[in-house]
Amino acid sequence: MRDWIASRVAAMPRVGSRLSLDHADRAKARGVGVLKTSGTPPSPPAEHVLEAAARAVRDNGTAPSQGLIELREAAAAKLRRDNGVVVDPATEILVTSGGQQGLLLAMLGALEPADEIIVPTPSYFIDALVALSGATARFVPLDAGTGYALDLDRIADAVTDRTKAVLLVNPSNPGGHVATVGELQALVDLAGRRDLLVLADESYERIVFDGRTHQSVAALSGSAGRVVTVHSCSKTYALAGWRVGYVVAPAPLTAQFRKLLEWTQLGCDYVSQHAARAALSGPQGWTWAIRDRFEENRNRLVDEAGKLRHVPYVIPEGNPNLFLDFTATGRSADAIAEYLLNRHGIRTTPGEFFHTPGHVRLEFGGALDTIAEVGRRLARAAHELDGMAAT
Repeated sequence: MRDWIASRVAAMPRVGSRLSLDHADRAKARGVGVLKTSGTPPSPPAEHVLEAAARAVRDNGTAPSQGLIELREAAAAKLRRDNGVVVDPATEILVTSGGQQGLLLAMLGALEPADEIIVPTPSYFIDALVALSGATARFVPLDAGTGYALDLDRIADAVTDRTKAVLLVNPSNPGGHVATVGELQALVDLAGRRDLLVLADESYERIVFDGRTHQSVAALSGSAGRVVTVHSCSKTYALAGWRVGYVVAPAPLTAQFRKLLEWTQLGCDYVSQHAARAALSGPQGWTWAIRDRFEENRNRLVDEAGKLRHVPYVIPEGNPNLFLDFTATGRSADAIAEYLLNRHGIRTTPGEFFHTPGHVRLEFGGALDTIAEVGRRLARAAHELDGMAAT
């Protein structure tokens, strides 16, 4: 009998975070006391968001393939108000089922098999998205010593005649860097000189710490016509399970992205879109409380863990993840992740999924007491691993 599995699908890896959740579930089934952490807000969205969803449930409606015009208008108003970006909601915004789908549509709609896309690392989960487009990813490592700041010299050196796009995840996931205006303008200038598209994932735009502000690359001089931005309602608006995002792109690209969406799901969820509209256009104070909670968790985690001997890490400027470097232990990231999970109940994702071997990503969303316990267990685990390496 022939093999019915398409080779391009068989070659795809699992998404690292989803695989780590499966490992945690199996550990729990064996009786391991796995601490509950997440990369998304654990609390529900604001009451006015829930009320909007309840009204939409009773409507039992459907949304057009590009998304509800009311949501697109709310997104455009938010972009103008918060990001300094002016777009046409009728032609330059496409509603998606979360940011991940937005990234997929952008890559399928803009990249071809002969193309290359520059991907600074540590990078978010994009391997299969690039592979499905047929393009090739050129990974450019960033330095922990600079806090994973964008290295424009390295990025420029990686550009070839086949390069069509550069991926920008800002704030960085998992590195935690919040790009400065200078870094972003240099990237836009490079894109202009080499005629490149900037594909920007700004899913964590409000999860920034220590008084920092997020700068949208699409607001900078020279960005017009060459930036596609992916936004998500999962983190800022506590709508992770509702699966709502939106892509902002020049009108010709948006039209192509919409065709791809129609052939994969016709249109996105009606109820979730009404909830997202209320979140984007309603009072915003509650969203900053989400940011403050993540920052409090980050501070408590690093206070409890302290400076881990032989396990350096960069204190994140944004995003709800701590990226830990276990290379000095001599163990693979898979082995470290397994050890942390089964011996200490700490769920992490191995760095190979982020093209940074020897590291693991630790999410620090959750109850403050739980995060404090994560820090204490992490310190014990690092001490144990250090002792094993010494022997």
